[in-house]
Amino acid sequence: MKKIEKLSEDLRFNNLVSDAATAGRNRAFELTMKGIMPCLYLYYLPSKDGDGALTLLDDNDAIPEGWILATPEGLRCNVEYTHYWEWVRSRSTRLPILGEQ
Repeated sequence: MKKIEKLSEDLRFNNLVSDAATAGRNRAFELTMKGIMPCLYLYYLPSKDGDGALTLLDDNDAIPEGWILATPEGLRCNVEYTHYWEWVRSRSTRLPILGEQ
């Protein structure tokens, strides 16, 4: 049973990473097409009753209430999707973003 719970936890975590990576890549592409070379920063919303969330915001984005900067380092520019995914995942593994199931 523990193995199934671990797989479920991994899937939930990877889904949060994928959502943030996809949105970040799309945002970077949008800004790059306007001639803006963004630096995106990882923010997280801690879990409360369910899972939290991850997002990538640039310097000009308003930080939504309750979101916390995960790391002061930024992800530069418009890069391949796999780079976004790996970058977000590597900086999210210890964040309190998974709720109890």
